[in-house]
Amino acid sequence: MHIRVKYHNMLRRRTGVEQETLDVPSGSSLQVPLEHIAQRYGPSLREMLFAPDGTVATHLVIFHNGQLARHDPLAVHLAEGDELLLFPSISGG
Repeated sequence: MHIRVKYHNMLRRRTGVEQETLDVPSGSSLQVPLEHIAQRYGPSLREMLFAPDGTVATHLVIFHNGQLARHDPLAVHLAEGDELLLFPSISGG
């Protein structure tokens, strides 16, 4: 199935694209496209998506079809045509 992924802020700069369409198995969790993205763009992007223990990074903000998927990203299951928006949270003072 096909899903659309939109990148924002530093993720957009690291990937060099604003958005792309990924082909993932039906019913995949959010882990699957994130792994695909990390593989495609290399270690520096992997560090932005995942914690050292392999879980989704706490600083990554994910919207799934316009809804925040923050509580348990792995519990979200994808369907054909879904859209993900990925933001690295930014802090500062």
